[in-house]
Amino acid sequence: MDELQQILENSKLTEKKIADSLLHPYLHTKYKTREVFSEITEVVDTYFQTGNGVRALGYAGLRGTGKTTLLWQSADYIYKNYTKNIFFFNFSDLLRYSISIWDIKDAFQKYIVKEHLWGYKEKIVLIFDEVHESPMWAKALKSLYDEFRIAFILVSGSSALLLQSTADLVTRMVIQHVLPLNFREYISLTHQNVDNIPELRQKLEHIILRSENADVLYNDLFKIKSDLDNYLKKID
Repeated sequence: MDELQQILENSKLTEKKIADSLLHPYLHTKYKTREVFSEITEVVDTYFQTGNGVRALGYAGLRGTGKTTLLWQSADYIYKNYTKNIFFFNFSDLLRYSISIWDIKDAFQKYIVKEHLWGYKEKIVLIFDEVHESPMWAKALKSLYDEFRIAFILVSGSSALLLQSTADLVTRMVIQHVLPLNFREYISLTHQNVDNIPELRQKLEHIILRSENADVLYNDLFKIKSDLDNYLKKID
């Protein structure tokens, strides 16, 4: 077995690999999903249920914003709902082997598909983490996308490189910006039993922005005072 074939085998996801990757290394609790995850699952559902729509998503953001976690959560969702035929490649690791997307494309054709990529009929998902580490990644990804016509592709990369290098992919890949946590998301992800944030936010926005005068504003705020007090106690 040559090196590329071994890498392909090791990159095939299993239920255990996904579960282990979604556990906090010290707390041993499962990472919660961010608000943007609902937008991602909507894209995934559309493609796998209809065969149409977007089939390439790029997660762009600064280091530490949770792009890799989003990739694993996406893999988990697809694995449980649509297909177990998922491959995950981290180019930060593959860089030491001088493995590129071009090499992976050739390896799929040689060892997995064993014919032209466009002739493959099974559902398949290819995930590339830190894709900007791969030489000429945009052109290689375009080639893979065009030839591997049934593949659903997920990639992550730094904002600057992913956004600047996608001229070849502008009509093929949708970029999902992964921003640092806002306060609401931080509270939701780090505190237990805080489940009424969206509802409380909507009430506050309605009261503050639509009250006719100061008296109405005061009275309406007083009506939700107990909800606000309970919320503040939970995050204290």
